[in-house]
Amino acid sequence: MNVKLYILFLNLIFFSSGLGAQEISFEASVDKNILGIDEQLTLSITISGGNLSGLPIPQLPPLKDFDIVNSYRSQSISIVNVQVSTSLEIKYVLVPKGVGHFTLPAITLNHKEKTYQTKPIEIEVTGQGKATPPPSQSPSSIKKLEKVPGNLFLDAQVNKRTVFVNEQVTLNIKFYQRINLWESSGYTPPSFTGFWVEDLPVSKQPTKQNIDGLTYLVHEVVNKALFPTTEGEYTIGETSMSCVVSPFQEPILLKTNPIKIKVLPLPQNKPKNFSGAIGDFLISSEVDKKIVEENQPINLKVKIKGEGNIKTIPQPSLPRLIDFKVYSSGEVSSVSNSEFKICGEKEYKYILIPTSPGKHILEPIILSYFNPETKRYEMNKTPRITIIAKPASSFEKKMAQKQEVRILKKDIRYIKEPLNLTNQSSYLYQNKLFLLLQVLPVLSIVVTIFYKRHLIRAYQRYSRLKRIKKKALKGLSRAKGQLGEKTKDEFYGTISKTILEYLGDKLNLLPNEITIEVLETKELNEEILNEVQNILKSCDYARYAPSTYTLENMEEILIKAKECIAKI
Repeated sequence: MNVKLYILFLNLIFFSSGLGAQEISFEASVDKNILGIDEQLTLSITISGGNLSGLPIPQLPPLKDFDIVNSYRSQSISIVNVQVSTSLEIKYVLVPKGVGHFTLPAITLNHKEKTYQTKPIEIEVTGQGKATPPPSQSPSSIKKLEKVPGNLFLDAQVNKRTVFVNEQVTLNIKFYQRINLWESSGYTPPSFTGFWVEDLPVSKQPTKQNIDGLTYLVHEVVNKALFPTTEGEYTIGETSMSCVVSPFQEPILLKTNPIKIKVLPLPQNKPKNFSGAIGDFLISSEVDKKIVEENQPINLKVKIKGEGNIKTIPQPSLPRLIDFKVYSSGEVSSVSNSEFKICGEKEYKYILIPTSPGKHILEPIILSYFNPETKRYEMNKTPRITIIAKPASSFEKKMAQKQEVRILKKDIRYIKEPLNLTNQSSYLYQNKLFLLLQVLPVLSIVVTIFYKRHLIRAYQRYSRLKRIKKKALKGLSRAKGQLGEKTKDEFYGTISKTILEYLGDKLNLLPNEITIEVLETKELNEEILNEVQNILKSCDYARYAPSTYTLENMEEILIKAKECIAKI
């Protein structure tokens, strides 16, 4: 007989004798003894020994204080010194039903006329902290979740499907699970084309929800406020997430359905002073002093606060101020998302200088807005403010008078009496023609230098214009290569730089010299000017402000930049 086969035969004999000799070990344990009401508990039952063939699965006793949301098993075999050991582990994922002190009863296993029993396990379930409340929804907008087969699914809900332009739509996306995940990755957010997007708080603590008698752990994934920018019908794109339940199974792809939003136009009976504010707002004003001398500054603050997209509210129009010089000194805005609605405050600052003494009235500043809750236009206004301007001091008057003399002097032509001059000398250097001839060589040199500089600048200008298109296309090509979530900042920086350099080459300016005021002086087409301003503003928002720009937004900006460069 072959020696190797003989040895293998002996080993099998030893194995058989070892299998029958080993006793069975039966134990139960948990991964934690203290947990919160929204946490999971893993109960592990381990059976180890020699021969586990024909071993029955131990049955759990009734668990009245816990729900079983998942279970799985694993088995391993080890051979040490010709001794075979088999181990079977069964795990149950439990979710507590309430708060308190509970006992997991002993688990019994009957095998080969022997009874094995685990020890009872003490469990303490504590209460959870105050969870973030869900977004408020009207009863008519709450949709009952459809029955989804399986233990994992995504659900997307909106509080309204028909809104007015710039009215808030609250989008909430939740992930429901009844089993543990090995990992979750590949989350793809929805597209928000046609909406201004603001973030709302997302609850970090999962909650429990019973659907058709099954208990799910619910995780909030997305919570956003969407403001449609124009009328029409828009679609909130689908959301997808890849989940891996086990390393031995294929990933599960979960998706939500796209959501249609109908955006209604605003009613036609718009007030004359309506400038596009949508929401519910209040306006107030104040000055730092009401009694001043003429020609002394007064600080005026105008505040607008309320519920709505505060960032899109334009600057209010001041009433006609005949006896004042008016200068705008900036604006400040702050946005909050209390109670899951976007609200905030915007403050405008002005400097008023009274130009004449007396009593002056600042008429009310009117804010007209459309309230989507009442579906009508409403108006708020500030109270009248009385300003008393005292006459300027004597020093101020003298300064004003001197200023007036200097201004008038430009209009005075003094009378010149005729003078009888005689020739004082006949020296050559006193001859005007001779002196003029001496200046001509110097003048010709200066003219030559300036003309040469002009030719150099003209050539540089020609070269700059000659390569302008090639340079712009190169910048756009570089931006196209930067499309992607990780290179978002580089992409918007490249787009902004390409537009500014193209305008600089076209208008013979440096990129840092380009402002809206400078472009207006260059007599650019108003449509092109607006497009340039919108592209640069979008790039700045994407780079420096909290935003949710997607790949579709980046592609849209790239197309607009190409079209804008072609028009300039």
